[in-house]
Amino acid sequence: MPSQTPNFTAVSSPSDDVYCLTPAAGIDPTKTVAFGAYRRGWRSREQRGPPFADIVYGVHDCPAGQYEVVTGTTNPDGTINIHQLNGFAIVVP
Repeated sequence: MPSQTPNFTAVSSPSDDVYCLTPAAGIDPTKTVAFGAYRRGWRSREQRGPPFADIVYGVHDCPAGQYEVVTGTTNPDGTINIHQLNGFAIVVP
């Protein structure tokens, strides 16, 4: 929905845990930092830590020129589960 995705022109998901967001003209992901967060109110039915939505820089599963968001949860032992969450927010100033 365009009204909910300002500063982005397209979103794709090559896998359940990776989202590729194309920024609007004039926004360069190599020069403009984005901020992400998981959707508030998410609940796990398993014994997992809080969910996360990380913006990945450097090595990408997304094409150059896009922001990559990876979602998942943490385990008590510090390892992570990469999987699709109910939603996330990303802001590019």
